[in-house]
Amino acid sequence: MIGIKKRVKTLAVETDATSFKCAVFKGLGHGAEITMMCGFSLLAASWDVINQKIVEITRAHKIDPANVVGCLPRNQVTVRNLRLPSTDPDEIKQMFELQAAKQTPYAADQILSDYYLIGSSHADYSNIMLVVAHQQAVNEQLRILQEAGLKPQNLSLSTADSATWVARELYPPGHKETQAQTVVVMDVDAEDTDFFIMNNEQLLFTQNISIGA
Repeated sequence: MIGIKKRVKTLAVETDATSFKCAVFKGLGHGAEITMMCGFSLLAASWDVINQKIVEITRAHKIDPANVVGCLPRNQVTVRNLRLPSTDPDEIKQMFELQAAKQTPYAADQILSDYYLIGSSHADYSNIMLVVAHQQAVNEQLRILQEAGLKPQNLSLSTADSATWVARELYPPGHKETQAQTVVVMDVDAEDTDFFIMNNEQLLFTQNISIGA
């Protein structure tokens, strides 16, 4: 909420093998306001052109180089929904770290992982969304931003960012939803489709489909 009150401008950037996308927004989370969006095909633009465009955007919108978020494309990560027998945050962290190494064929020192807490039950179980990315994919995202003179503070899953945008469109600030609403979203890209399910503002499930526009 502090970020929303200060109206801090942030640049979100996502790149993959075929495209570059970015958005400028004010505030954070559900109350964020998108002020600019753009994208390029990497088949038609060189990295030098894209880096220059990033520089132009940050200057035009007066964005602090540290107020940058890198977004990992859904097709570059492994996502699993897991049910863990605990509601204790420390225990959940230990369990998720063990599960992360089991969900991919890569060695533990080759991956980065995190999780989204979906919810807990009265039976002392927690539902989480485990996200695992190869170190190389993460390094590539960071390299692109750093070469443009930016200092990204963190990386997020593109699906989570899309879900935040959908939630804002469906439930604008001040809106009161008295009944749970389940929403299915198909985010169709050039070569892939991100299929995800939300309940109100909560992301519940995501699946990458290797068929695009």
